Amino acid sequence: LQSLQLAPAWTGGTDGALSDQPTTDGPGWATLLTGTWVPRHAVRGDTSDQRIDVKLAPSVFAFAKQKKDAGYLTASVTANALYPNLLAAETGTVDTAVDCAGADACVTAKTSQLIDAGYDLLVAQYGAPAATAANGLRSDTYQRAISDTSAAVGQLLARIAQRTANDAKEDWL
Repeated sequence: LQSLQLAPAWTGGTDGALSDQPTTDGPGWATLLTGTWVPRHAVRGDTSDQRIDVKLAPSVFAFAKQKKDAGYLTASVTANALYPNLLAAETGTVDTAVDCAGADACVTAKTSQLIDAGYDLLVAQYGAPAATAANGLRSDTYQRAISDTSAAVGQLLARIAQRTANDAKEDWL
């Protein structure tokens, strides 16, 4: 993770302001996918009935599909079953959606396959750090989850570096 260039990002907004929202999984991921806050994306919690309001807040996948290149491929690979539900009202924007049912190793394997297959926009979501945080941030299980996730992200970054070396026009975040 240390190799990444970090930039500030907020998922909870400012208390009492229009951007105020819970700092839980569903609202945070809806904000990441839409670039907006709860008043626009409408995801207020972490229940399976939550959906992004695609009329007010289309996702990054919808914007990607607006590209003129008809072959633009998008994918979502998640460890948390709630995340695919967020986009359930937005049909046709995600070409491949993989629910890894809590298995972070699956997220790495499937995302690696999609990188190699030439997908243009991928969102990979790991769950182990969040799942083990309740054990305490200094616990062995949490520290192991952070270490494992860092190594997994490193594998994805190596795959991306291979693609970038083959095509200098590749632009990955």
